Amino acid sequence: MPVALLAACGTVEPGPGQNLSIQTATLPDAVVGRDYRERNVLLQAHGGNGSLSWSLPQLPPSLSTWLSIGESTGLLQGTPLDLVSPAADFVVQATSGTTRAQQAFKLGVGCSEGASSPCGMPDPTRCVAGTRVCLNGTLGTCTAAPGRPPYEADATHCGPGCDETCSRTSTNRCVGTCTCGGAAGPCSGATPACCPGQDGRPESFTCVSLQTPQHCGACQTACQPRTNTDVGCANSSCTFPCKAPWLNCNGGALSTEGSDADGCETRVDNDVNSCGACGKSCPATLPASFNTAGTPPTCTDGSCRYQCNLPRWHDCHNSTQTCRDFTTDQDGDGCEADYASVHDCGGRGPCTVSIDNAVATCTMNAGTGQYQCGVKCKEGFDPDPCGGLCKPLNDPDNCGVCGRTCPTVDTVDEHQRCTATGQCCVQFCDPTAKPPCGNEMCE
Repeated sequence: MPVALLAACGTVEPGPGQNLSIQTATLPDAVVGRDYRERNVLLQAHGGNGSLSWSLPQLPPSLSTWLSIGESTGLLQGTPLDLVSPAADFVVQATSGTTRAQQAFKLGVGCSEGASSPCGMPDPTRCVAGTRVCLNGTLGTCTAAPGRPPYEADATHCGPGCDETCSRTSTNRCVGTCTCGGAAGPCSGATPACCPGQDGRPESFTCVSLQTPQHCGACQTACQPRTNTDVGCANSSCTFPCKAPWLNCNGGALSTEGSDADGCETRVDNDVNSCGACGKSCPATLPASFNTAGTPPTCTDGSCRYQCNLPRWHDCHNSTQTCRDFTTDQDGDGCEADYASVHDCGGRGPCTVSIDNAVATCTMNAGTGQYQCGVKCKEGFDPDPCGGLCKPLNDPDNCGVCGRTCPTVDTVDEHQRCTATGQCCVQFCDPTAKPPCGNEMCE
């Protein structure tokens, strides 16, 4: 209900020497978004000489941005944009000639339930952010409300001078300044854009890069996944690099998808017809000098593999510098390591000899299936060492074989000897016979 504290339109009855005073009163609360002059609050004064002049010399910050008083009328006026609770203290001053009086008042600001009111900068000649709704005596958040002056959140009349146009690529609304969603300012960085969220509400907008798979070249322009690829975005275009071990062999480049939509369809780590690359077939055989087993090749980890001719041959000249049972078509010498050689017997290095008149050997052990080092005696000696020594073939105690004795006998009746070839030869004689000695028998 309007309150009228009439003061004869801002004047008092003349009276010489009369003291000036301001009538105290309880002021009705102001309402957010409504001009207080609607309350018709006219302050009343008594005494003084001549016409009155009204002012508000001491206003707290909560009132100073909007409250004023008619200098000649004493009418309180102004449109508050925010709540003031509890009521704020302020001072009213009245001047009449040389006489001055002050009086303290209290004024609170409430809101009308369900009503919308402007929010932002209070100066009506400048832009404000938008509107807020009063719910349960509390003002909600500022919501964009483009319209006529004072251009509440109008993106074409933003900024301190109401003359800034907010770019739609970097902002989506005005809250006194151009901003994106709930951020404090416009988008920044490489190829940014202010993109709407799923609900389309202004506060749901977010600043994103237009070089991401979700926003590739434009807001919410997502790159659709393709088989066996990683999805990317470069230069505002979707990219589809293949995931290992897959390649795109029926369109596009070797590493990216072309116009076809089946993605990277060829696995190149285990296919002998596309081994390591599209269409690279493994040769059926390798040169004989590569010492392979002759079995069909396999494709493993993108390389053509060929089984070595085991157990003798192995591949030790390779990138891993370890001996293995296979070689590849990229290996220059194949299975080059001879495990039957005394220089690398069984892959354990060279064989050594500590017996005179003997040489090293490398032979297969039938029990273990592995090559192992050994020794044999040189020509002119028994094949195998005897007692740790190489015995001559004509040794009577080891004639041709270790442990076979052939003692030398030279009598009238018998001649026995161990020959240089390791044979034990015997000749029997009869003095009455002619010739007296028969043929020599050797074994």
